[in-house]
Amino acid sequence: MNFKWLMGIAITLLFACNDEHTEYPAQVAPESLLQPILIVAHRGGMAYAPENTVTAIENGLRLNADALELDVQLQQNEFIALHDFSLDRTTNCSLPSVAADQNIIATCDAGYRWLPGANAFSSGSGWPFFRGAGLRIPTLDDVFNAVSGKDVKLMIDLKHKNGPPGTVSLTEATDRLLGKIQQSELGSSVMLFSSSSFVLARTEAILPETTTILSWGTGLKVPCTTIVLDAISRGFDGVALQVNRAGRAGVDFCARLVRDAGMFLVFWTVNSPETVERLLPLRPDAIITDFPACMVALLHGIRISSPYPNIVGGQSLLPKCG
Repeated sequence: MNFKWLMGIAITLLFACNDEHTEYPAQVAPESLLQPILIVAHRGGMAYAPENTVTAIENGLRLNADALELDVQLQQNEFIALHDFSLDRTTNCSLPSVAADQNIIATCDAGYRWLPGANAFSSGSGWPFFRGAGLRIPTLDDVFNAVSGKDVKLMIDLKHKNGPPGTVSLTEATDRLLGKIQQSELGSSVMLFSSSSFVLARTEAILPETTTILSWGTGLKVPCTTIVLDAISRGFDGVALQVNRAGRAGVDFCARLVRDAGMFLVFWTVNSPETVERLLPLRPDAIITDFPACMVALLHGIRISSPYPNIVGGQSLLPKCG
């Protein structure tokens, strides 16, 4: 029996079981917004399209996200948009990214494992709509081309893993990334987001017009107060705090330190209206979310008929906030 015919039947049945309209939260009262809040699509909005792909970036633009966050790493002589140091989780290839040459990267299916509603805390569920649809791991140039001329900010997180002697150092990777940003002429629309003080300090020295944001998240074993004080002392522009870390009171205290220092305050990863409402009194400047359509509805009052690209279809598959 023809596979495509079977797929068509499966998709029809899936839609028949999910025929309700997309439900978005009501817009928050304007008076509760103490200042404008940038909505940053995490990895392009990974709940709606495969993370860090051009499709996700273009979809994040369509959803009216104010900024697009993506992860990049230097793979041989090219920056690629990829979060993990392995291709296993997001593609049909199974090897470390450092071991993959451009020919291998070009053949890996970047939509192979994506499921609707995938986010930073779950792998999603449903049908792998993008499998075999031709999605590839993009280069940074591909991303720059996708956002060229668009009124959107780009938040770049440089991922780097120290290798054996002779491999690219963090210094070289940082310098080459800054060179790419400088050549792109995106200028002040680029923000560099990193847990590495070294990367951001070098950015301040070489490209001072680039916004530098020091992040504090799950992988760091130091208190958030240490991160905030480090950012203040080094003259970085902002701090990003991961909201699902244990110790809510501590995160709130650190957020107030950032605000009192007059720095740019970012929260990540914010996926529910309830979390937004809790954070509003802390006056964030930006929230990073896997569900940008939900947050655009909540904070800007703009509702998109479907948050998914056309390949997924126009109907609601999952709740639009996670």
